[in-house]
Amino acid sequence: MTRVEDIHTALNSRLNTAESVPLNTEGKENIHRLILGKVLKMLGDDTALVQIGATKIKAQLAAQLKADSFYWFQLEQEGGGSLSKLRPVQQFDQDPKTLKDAAAKLLEGLSLKNGLEQMLTATAFLKEKPVINEAELKTAVKWIEQLQGADMKKGLQALLFALKKDLPIQQGVLQSILAIKSPSALHQDVTALLDRLTQLPKQSEATQALTQAVRTVVNAETTVHAEKLLSVLLGAKEGQTKQGESLQLVQPHVNPAQQTKQSQPAAIQGRQADTVNQNSVQQLLSPKQLPLQQIERILTSITKQGTDGQQQLDVKQLTSLVQAVQQAGPQADAMAAVLQREFPFLSKTEANALAKVIQQTEPALSNKTDVLDLLMTMKKAIGVRDEIGMLKLLEKGSQDVKSQELHQLKMVLNDARQADVPEPVKKEVDQLFHRLNGQLLVHQENQTVSQMMVSYPLFSKHSVQDLTFILKGHKKKDGSIDISQCRLMFYLNMENLEETLIDCTIQQKVMSITVETAHELQGTINPMIPAVRENLNALGYSLTGITAKKREEPIDPSDFLDEHFHKISEKGLDLRV
Repeated sequence: MTRVEDIHTALNSRLNTAESVPLNTEGKENIHRLILGKVLKMLGDDTALVQIGATKIKAQLAAQLKADSFYWFQLEQEGGGSLSKLRPVQQFDQDPKTLKDAAAKLLEGLSLKNGLEQMLTATAFLKEKPVINEAELKTAVKWIEQLQGADMKKGLQALLFALKKDLPIQQGVLQSILAIKSPSALHQDVTALLDRLTQLPKQSEATQALTQAVRTVVNAETTVHAEKLLSVLLGAKEGQTKQGESLQLVQPHVNPAQQTKQSQPAAIQGRQADTVNQNSVQQLLSPKQLPLQQIERILTSITKQGTDGQQQLDVKQLTSLVQAVQQAGPQADAMAAVLQREFPFLSKTEANALAKVIQQTEPALSNKTDVLDLLMTMKKAIGVRDEIGMLKLLEKGSQDVKSQELHQLKMVLNDARQADVPEPVKKEVDQLFHRLNGQLLVHQENQTVSQMMVSYPLFSKHSVQDLTFILKGHKKKDGSIDISQCRLMFYLNMENLEETLIDCTIQQKVMSITVETAHELQGTINPMIPAVRENLNALGYSLTGITAKKREEPIDPSDFLDEHFHKISEKGLDLRV
């Protein structure tokens, strides 16, 4: 591990070059703030000239101190006056030469251990904070002390991340940062929790609710498949009803959550017609293969009475059926047998036709509509909605968060953390809860810029494990992101290409794209560039080019966050563009 001295060699150098330290204590009377200072000269009446960073101040001291000496002070403020009040916490026997010297005296003054983990924790605060919150330092030390082995180094990295981003130093915050920097895929954390839940000999009310919420996330792709199948069946019914034996499939059902304002161009809305092979489906759902009467009986079988007393189609029932068909294997007879058990009125020929329709309506990641449906379904299941809006609701206290459906899995995870659940389950719950919340911590914005990251766990049969979406950009007057000048990054882990990073930089509607993988792809990409350029031109954008970059080492999630997420100040955000 890096020696403390290597982090910052000379404390005196820092004192001479540091920026002015803000000493205003308004509204912080109950916060003990620690600051390193040098008494330059005693002025009498318990006042002195003290150097703090590059600032020299006149301060009232709680005791007579030795001039030309360094001290750790607790910073206070005289009531109603402009004179700062400093209370010495620890005196240095000799001038500190390194951060290690300063950290050792700080720990000694606060009666804390001075082992390696405590020393590195205090050094991290010294490196990033000219004024140290005593409670935050003690919280960080206590949290780091709980970590073992390699986790301690990761914990220190999480602490540095929080300090650099000016995040509150609380155990929950640090645990969330540690979780989001985890090298494991998000879908693995979800699967690990589900495995723990299914192994329980007995389910409680809390674990039942949690199991249902996790399964909703895991089954998101199958749910989209079921909705797509339902749209096709409804279209077939309408087509056969209106045109007899001439089947016309209707436009697939569009989730209301995906509908955008009509004022936006259709190309930007991104909704496309479904790419099901309509000729093949028309033949499979023709009256000869699956008559109208049978389609109506299928739809009746999956209809139930809703909470409002109205009859509605049960997508959950159809989702379970699709899962059962998939689990039966690729053999047509096995799939048909599952369908006949669910719908005994179907003949073998009719069941075979329906089984083929189920196969052909399977969502494809090459289909834009399917991908959007999947992401919207996953978004709702997890609770990844307007995170900042959620915080505003909580602050106002004027609306019921649960009624707004701002949480699904995240709300249930939080409930489970408060409930009496077995320790192995609780461990996985905590990991997933903190990881999902960690995404909120890297979501930063002010009046002019915004940056956010959202990860979706994918359980795809197409061998795509996770999708991480990153957006960094300037905001327009209405608060929305200016998509003519921003940066978009997509991180995927796929079976053949493995870790893939797609980096899109946009300036004044001019886009440059970099595709980073562990393979040489430039020759494969080049023939595709004209089509991409043509599609972007149709959207009003131009393309400078697509560059394939071969990566020599795997992507480290921890280093990736440190590189691409920056503290937002009122001056703006470094977009690296």
